[in-house]
Amino acid sequence: MAYIPENGEQCPPTPSCVAGKQLLTTPRPPSQSAPRYPVLVLWVFTLIAGFVTLFHYEFVGAAPSGSPAVLPPAFYAESLPLRPTLIYFVHPRCPCTAAGIAELDRVLSDFPEAFETIVLFPMPEGAPDDWSEGPNRAAAARLPGVTLQTDTDARHSATFQVTTSGTALVYNKKGELLFQGGLTASRGHEGANFGERALRALARGEVPNHNRTPVFGCPLRHPVPGEAQEVAL
Repeated sequence: MAYIPENGEQCPPTPSCVAGKQLLTTPRPPSQSAPRYPVLVLWVFTLIAGFVTLFHYEFVGAAPSGSPAVLPPAFYAESLPLRPTLIYFVHPRCPCTAAGIAELDRVLSDFPEAFETIVLFPMPEGAPDDWSEGPNRAAAARLPGVTLQTDTDARHSATFQVTTSGTALVYNKKGELLFQGGLTASRGHEGANFGERALRALARGEVPNHNRTPVFGCPLRHPVPGEAQEVAL
């Protein structure tokens, strides 16, 4: 056992005393338990970043693009429709747009004669023939009084400068743009929202409180068939 001198006592030259003196002068190794504060700060930062990313994904949509203020003549036959024209752009494989189709169904069910409604399915160049088939087209086919069109090579969506699935455009009988935007309040969620209220106001012949709303959906002209990416541009 090592002898440890106390109160300035001289250490006799014995092995035990020398060993004890070494115990007093040898620095102790640092504690094995490192401070946890940096780990905690990193965890909190990661948690906050995750919430911000999730919030942005769910509730920050794409701003409606600058669609033509007047309905392009190439989109109608010899004369303007007798009712306002509602054009709804759908990526056939975008899961978010299903909620928008459901909202449109409610509006058209309540106002079946209010619009000339066209649901467009842009087909990117080089896409297979069955590109526009799927649940979204099947749901759109059940909408009352609508016309379904495949937008070959996405020409119409380019003309209207629409880039995001779930975009609705409404033109009055004179061909003037009255509304552009989405029909959901967040990504893939049904429920009351400014876009749906705007369509109801227009169906009643009223001026909507909002004529532009954000759009939650996938890029319409995504190049890889079957791999729609949900984005907020």
